Amino acid sequence: MLPPTLEQHGLAPSLELLLRNTVTPAGIQVEFEHHAIPEKLDAKIGLGIYRIAQELLNNTLKHAGASKIVLQLYRAGNNLVLHLEDNGQGYDFDTARQKGSMGLLNILSRASTLGGVFQAEPAKPHGTVSIVRIPL
Repeated sequence: MLPPTLEQHGLAPSLELLLRNTVTPAGIQVEFEHHAIPEKLDAKIGLGIYRIAQELLNNTLKHAGASKIVLQLYRAGNNLVLHLEDNGQGYDFDTARQKGSMGLLNILSRASTLGGVFQAEPAKPHGTVSIVRIPL
């Protein structure tokens, strides 16, 4: 199902609302930056990116113990990039993937379905950087 805000206002405003409704009440500092997003974004791509962001934010809230999240959405060449960084405790991406973490498998599946890629790595000095690249 398509969130009404996504259909009516687009991806960036929908992500702002998602952050305001999920992360801000948890007392976590949030930065959201977006630029060069295509005006006419394919509905499947918009929904896929939204759901991936939702899963990443839920994982961060549940497991990271972060006090700050930076979410960026931008166009880089022929790709739409979602970049989420937190200052939490981090996690081992390979171990989570091998264990079959449902949230992680969901993210990988959504990215793959859209022809894109997902990668996660430790942030310095601590936390996690998650990057999703979806071709436009």
